[in-house]
Amino acid sequence: MQGNGNQEQVVNTNKSWKCIKNEAYSPINTNLNVYFVVGPGDKVDFSKYAWGWESTNFDDSPWNNATEIRPGAIWNSRIYDDWTLTPRMIPQMEMTRQRLAQVHKVKGV
Repeated sequence: MQGNGNQEQVVNTNKSWKCIKNEAYSPINTNLNVYFVVGPGDKVDFSKYAWGWESTNFDDSPWNNATEIRPGAIWNSRIYDDWTLTPRMIPQMEMTRQRLAQVHKVKGV
């Protein structure tokens, strides 16, 4: 990641950053054999989650140092590949439990 101005330089990534592949996340199986228009969503296995990673006293010694894939690119710079961050134009999907107001049984549709 690369900040544009002086104040954003704090987010610049380099080899001092640590990283892991978060094995807690996997896509939800959407093999429904029907036309499915939305993304699969995430399944989270909390037993594999790195709890406390955001705290200053977290032990990240087993994590690897980050490596540069390629220099950062500005969003409108004509350099587009799988690593170019782009703004999200729609809100994040949410999974909210909701109670059904009514249930109808329909036959012969």
